[in-house]
Amino acid sequence: MDPATGVWQRLDDQPAYLLDPDPENDAWQWRYATVRDLAEYGNHIELLGDVDYRTGRPGWGIPLPPEDLAVVVNADGTWDYNYRGFMLAKSDVLHVKRGGLSAQPVSAAPVQQFGDALRTAITAEEWAGRYLSGGGLPPAIIQVPGTVDQPAATKFKTDWRSMMSTGEALLLPSNVTVVPLVSDAQKQQLVEARQWNAHMACTITGVPPYKLGLEGPSMTYQNVETADIAWRVDTLDRYGQPIAHAVSKHLLPAGWKARWQYAQVERADIRTQAEVTAALVGAGLLSVDEGRQRMQYPPMADSTTVGTTPEGVPDLGAQEV
Repeated sequence: MDPATGVWQRLDDQPAYLLDPDPENDAWQWRYATVRDLAEYGNHIELLGDVDYRTGRPGWGIPLPPEDLAVVVNADGTWDYNYRGFMLAKSDVLHVKRGGLSAQPVSAAPVQQFGDALRTAITAEEWAGRYLSGGGLPPAIIQVPGTVDQPAATKFKTDWRSMMSTGEALLLPSNVTVVPLVSDAQKQQLVEARQWNAHMACTITGVPPYKLGLEGPSMTYQNVETADIAWRVDTLDRYGQPIAHAVSKHLLPAGWKARWQYAQVERADIRTQAEVTAALVGAGLLSVDEGRQRMQYPPMADSTTVGTTPEGVPDLGAQEV
């Protein structure tokens, strides 16, 4: 964003950190690992590298395993990071937090935040596993006239278990009666319990229930479009905003801000994207190049239309092709 005009504009020469944040991995892998760190541990830690001449701030970082991070409080009330016995100053580290409380330098992991609810879910899943492990048929009572000796009883039970595990027919004498015990998973509330567990996991992670195949509104065209916008606001921004704010504050000069491009997930088809982009360019809200970038096209070769906006941002120039 141009600090003089407050207008978002395309920059031909992006800061090094935005283009290649981790020299050991590609940018896609860095984004995946960063979001995974925030989802599982609530923290993402990087040891910052050399200074980028464009910004005067660190131009790359080396991610560190978040589970090996500790905080040491000094006698004067300040604090530093401890990574596997090595002390790191705050200026040497990029720390992205998700869901931290005030005056707590390290965020709590979701397992710590939602431990009680997760224990309940695990208990229900374990019970469902034990309930369903008996096979496709329920237990039964085998009735035999008279007194049955122990070898005969053992044989009947062995044959019954074999039938449930293999599906083969069970041969019994004509005077033996098998009475299955009626069992219904629905009545045992296993179905409701497991659905509740899935909904709770969605609440903790921010994933919309319909993406896990749970019950929800029918996915018409309009519902899909609205759901994708909610997916960005309620889910992606849970992880994207902490990353963007941390990068803007610690790795970019004053007045510069990093932001994510979410346009491609907020429209359901290419025709709608093109119509909206054309309307924004026609109204002067976007330059031609910004509109082309929104549609994932390269900049125009004509320098008269490159990098200009109605607010008078200077022309950024273009390379002839």
